[in-house]
Amino acid sequence: MIDSLARGRRRGWRFALSAAAGLSFSACQANAAVTPPTTAVVASQGPSTIAATTAPNLSVPDVEPLDSAAAIAVALNAAERGIRDRNLSADETARWGRAQQRAYRALANHAEWDDVVRDILDSDVRAAFELNVEARRAVVEHAF
Repeated sequence: MIDSLARGRRRGWRFALSAAAGLSFSACQANAAVTPPTTAVVASQGPSTIAATTAPNLSVPDVEPLDSAAAIAVALNAAERGIRDRNLSADETARWGRAQQRAYRALANHAEWDDVVRDILDSDVRAAFELNVEARRAVVEHAF
């Protein structure tokens, strides 16, 4: 019984360490953001309205501020699709990967935006979003 508990704890720490390594790696990457997509969708957040877009322009990402939940959602929609586009070169895919890491890093600084971003994201991106947010929470919980 004790052995299985110890193994479970080691696995938990391995997961947390690998997630932490991934987050640390993303912090070391060059900044990149996303060229705004073309189709708009609107979500309501209290008294203000947040506009996000759904169809990414898969050109080279530009650096744009990720200072709102809507900006992060736009960046994640585009980046998640960009990294899955098999027609892109390795360099283009890497740029989209860095844009994705930058967006998740910005979201980590504003965990209170998780629900808002989730609501704005397109349905095909939500599963990846949930896994990334879950990994971030696991790292944070094990850090203290």
